[in-house]
Amino acid sequence: MVAAVVHAYVSAKLDQVDASVALHSAASELDGEALVARLAKRARSAMSTMLKTAPEIGSQDVDFPVLMLMSAMAGATRAVLMAGAPPLMVRSLRKH
Repeated sequence: MVAAVVHAYVSAKLDQVDASVALHSAASELDGEALVARLAKRARSAMSTMLKTAPEIGSQDVDFPVLMLMSAMAGATRAVLMAGAPPLMVRSLRKH
């Protein structure tokens, strides 16, 4: 389940690199941080809800692991995108 989310997230970011870079740039504008915070909260809530449906998770608290997962995905993709995302780096991100 988590692998599918990571693959979908990275693919969404890297399939349209120009749009992703523009969105990351806009996020650093005046009100961008507030918007990003709201969207991130929604994404974490959706991920938590999804993970709680996994039989091996059960009633465990997933908020912190979800925060770490989302932060790792966002940080890694942002770093690649803002570095110019040459093809080798993009392939490496998809692989790792």
